[in-house]
Parts: sequence; structure tokens; C-alpha cells
Amino acid sequence: MKKRNSWFVENAFFHQALAYGRGYSLLMGHNEIKANSMLAGISWAMDAMPAVIPPDVMIHRHKFRKARERMAVILSADPSPIVGKTPRLTPVIQSRLSRTKISCEEFLELLFTLEEDILASRIHKKIVTTASIYARHYGHTDISREVYAVAAYRIYLDGGMSEKPSLSNYMALNRECFRFYDSQMQPWPSGSDDSFNDAIDLEFDLAILIIDFEGGGKNTLITALNFSTRRAAAHLLRRPIAIHEAGHAIALFSLMPYVPIFRASIHDPFSTSGFVEFSIDHPLSYLDASKNWYTRQIAVFLAGRAAEILAYGPMRTSAGAASDIEKATSTAYSMVAAWGHDTEFAPVCLEVVRDRLGAPTGWIFDEAQKRIYQLLRDSHELAVRVLKENWILVLRLADELVDREILEADELMGILVESGLKEISGSELVIKKPEVRKVSFAISPGDCQTREGPVRYAPGDALVEGAIGEIWPVSRAQFQSTYEAADGQTYWESGLYKTIAQERYALKVGFDRQVQLTRTRGTLFAKEGDWLVDYGQGDIAVVSGELFEQYYEAAPRNTADIAT
Repeated sequence: MKKRNSWFVENAFFHQALAYGRGYSLLMGHNEIKANSMLAGISWAMDAMPAVIPPDVMIHRHKFRKARERMAVILSADPSPIVGKTPRLTPVIQSRLSRTKISCEEFLELLFTLEEDILASRIHKKIVTTASIYARHYGHTDISREVYAVAAYRIYLDGGMSEKPSLSNYMALNRECFRFYDSQMQPWPSGSDDSFNDAIDLEFDLAILIIDFEGGGKNTLITALNFSTRRAAAHLLRRPIAIHEAGHAIALFSLMPYVPIFRASIHDPFSTSGFVEFSIDHPLSYLDASKNWYTRQIAVFLAGRAAEILAYGPMRTSAGAASDIEKATSTAYSMVAAWGHDTEFAPVCLEVVRDRLGAPTGWIFDEAQKRIYQLLRDSHELAVRVLKENWILVLRLADELVDREILEADELMGILVESGLKEISGSELVIKKPEVRKVSFAISPGDCQTREGPVRYAPGDALVEGAIGEIWPVSRAQFQSTYEAADGQTYWESGLYKTIAQERYALKVGFDRQVQLTRTRGTLFAKEGDWLVDYGQGDIAVVSGELFEQYYEAAPRNTADIAT
């Protein structure tokens, strides 16, 4: 040691630091000077010999002071300097000094690293003790990774990690994982137990990661906690994926009514392999193989990413949209470069132009790229508008996917059915103007072809005749709450009925879409500029913009609302 690191053996300052380190060791009952005792001893030596403090020591003076303060918390007495050969430095420190020539700075860095390991080992023991209490209290045979994580979180909340700022910061930044486990656990037993006599062995895979804390490993405790919180992270990652897939499903449901949805899934969170399964080749889809159809298809492709942006902001979108963007770009390219679907771009096949020129260059290709870019932007904006208007449904579907992972067609339809407009952003409170309508009542079940789509009715439902002779089925319960007899006839007999003035929620349609009625009564089709009117109990009427202005007016504002 003299040959390799004579600066340590011959330096009076470090002799004084060793003397104080021995004092600490004896106070703690140790037979060797550990890193934390040596660091605290250096702090005392700095007070005792201020004139000969090495420069490398001076620049870390605050670290030595903190080590000394930590020792003061453990011990009730200050150390006295003890000159002698025992106790000696730990074998790890002795070996490092004797085998390899290191600088003073490197030696101090070794002490800091070893002290970190000591602190980590101490906190780990606290975690194991707390976790063992829970396991014994509830009859568990081992400490699961979830119990280990929650025990660590409880110790963090109680300030038990304050001596390790890096670990405290880690716990704070990953608190959502720990909170998730904490919410799943039964109530923790009260009281404490510092005895390790009954400590329960950790499950094998966790033990591999957290053994030998004093062996000089880096971030061993954080590695163990990362391992422990993996399942929580997997569950939390389900939510963004569910939002993504719900965005696809809602956009598809609203924008492409002929396309049936078979299944939605968030199968494997760590591989971002969620999907919405549908049949784009449905026969009726070819009735509208137009620019409008393919623009909506692109909007559906981009709706997953749009949902992530609406939920978490543009900086937190995942890489899961890569294939969606690829399909959207390919479709947009075909619309512009082959199908002639861009009215501002000449009907031209760029593949032919490229073959003749030998390379895809020139102003026509530059212009095509601009049109493709604009088409993708317009489709993305359409997806955003659809999702904003149906955000309540996006959240409901995402919740179900998180809980159940896979939803089949009928389960999806149950969630996607309109349940009211009150919670939807942009809805307005209106009152239907008084009007008298001719009404008959259904004797047998059937369906009625309205201007917006077929609607099924049951025996006893009202068949209300509109201003231009159109028929609108109204369920028996809903009719009774919205109409009264107008010409003195017995209620439930055919004749004239007058609408009862009631407040309703209405929403102006910003894009062509479908509306699914409850109780499988049918599907309505609304065009941009139409209004949806919520009559309650699943009755959503579609009213053209012209008729809406004729039959509805804004509800008067409540004076109490005005005052606030």
C-alpha cells in the first residue's frame, strides 16, 4: 500500500481522518472502518486540521458534512479520535488501495459509492421488514413483487428515503405505478416490527436482483424496484393503447356506417399490438367509393393517433401509429397520383409519368406531394372533430378495454350506442316550439323508413306524422312524457296531439355521421349541418338545419345561472 498509494499512508490529514473513523467504528460496534465511518471521519479531520486539507477533499466538503450528519442521527455521542492499527478499513477499501494505484479523487469516489451501497442496503432492509409484516399479517407465504413495491412506497411517504435524494426522486417520478399497487392491496396492518427473525424469503426472481447490496453494484435497489413495478407499468400502459384503439373504433363507427366492427383489443401492452378488427370490403361500402369515402378511411387510420393527442398532448404520442400513418399515406398517394380524387390536381397517373421520365422528379411530383400532405392534414382534422364530439364514448370504450382487454361486436355496440347528448361538448339546451301532430299507434311490430334511416317500433308505439307527411316512431314511454291530447279524444287513441314544451339537449352535426339508437331500434344518418336532438331514453332525433330553426328555439337562461 505504501508503494502504490503513499499519499494516503504518509498524509497527516488522512491519519487524522482514520483516527476519527476508528472512533465511529467502535461506537457502532464494528470491527472495521466502513465507508460511512470514514467519510464522517474526514469531516471531523477537516475541522481539526483546516490548514492541511487536500484540495480534492475540499471540493467535496458538503458530502462529508452530510455523511457526518447521517451518523449523528444514528449515534448519540460524538467520536473520539483513536490512533492505532485496529479497527482497519474494510477489505474492499484495503484491496482497492493495495492492488491498484489510484488518486485521492478516485479513492473518495470509491468511498461515496460504497456509502451509497450501505444506504441502499439499509433501505432495502426497511422495505423487507415492512413487506414481511404485511405478508405475515395476511398469511402470505412469500413477499411478492407487488408487496415489495408497496412497502417501498410506504417507506418513501414516511420519509424513510430522505437520505437518498436520487431514490426519493425515483419514487416520486414513478408514483403512479406505486399508487396502482397500493390501491389494489388490502389495508396494511398497523404497528411496526423491527425483528428480522421471522422474515419471509422473497420470491426467487426478485431475490436474484436484490441480493448482495454491499457488493459494489450500481443502482441495485432501483433495479429491484423497476422489476417490482413492471406489472403496474404494464397495466398503466394499457390506458394509452386503449385510448388509441377507442379512437379508431369511434371514428369508424361515426364516419363509415357501412363497415361492421367485429372486435377491439389491447392484447399485449408491451408490444403495442392493440387492434380494431373490421371489414373494409363490406359490399355496401362500394356504393360510395368516392373521394369522400377514402378521406374518411384515412381519418379512421389517423384517429388512433388523434385520440392520443387529445388525451395526452402531442408530445406523448406513441410509436404505435406507424402502421396507421403508412396506410393513410398510401391511400392519400393513390387518391392523388392514380385515382384522380383531388379536384385541385390534374387527373394524372404519376406512375406513368415516372416510367416515361425515368425518375420521380419535376414540378408535378412536387405538387403531388403538397396535395398528399394537405389531404392527410384535412383527414386528421376530421378525425379530431369526430373524436371531440364523441369524447365521452372514447373514454367509455377505453375504460372497458382496460378492464376486459378484448371486446366482441355486440359488446362494442352496447358501448357505442348513443346514451345522450348532455355530456357531449358543444351541445345546447333548446325547447321545441308548440305544434300539433297527427298520431296513430302501432298494432304490430315493424320498421319505418324515415329520411334519416329505418327505425324499428313495437306494438303500442306512437307513429307521429311530420310536416311533410313523414312518419317518426316514438316509444310509448317517451310519447307519454312529450305529447298531450289536443282535440279531446281519449289518450292513446289515434288523433291530434300537441307537444309539451320541455328542455332538450341538441347538438349540431359537424360531419356526416351515423347515430345508433338504443334497444337496437335502428341507425340514423345525419349530414353536416343537421341537428341531433336528445328526447331521452335513447331517442335521438335527427333534424335538418332548416326544420330545426322552424321547430326549436334556445332555452331561456336561468336567472341564477346569469347571476353566477
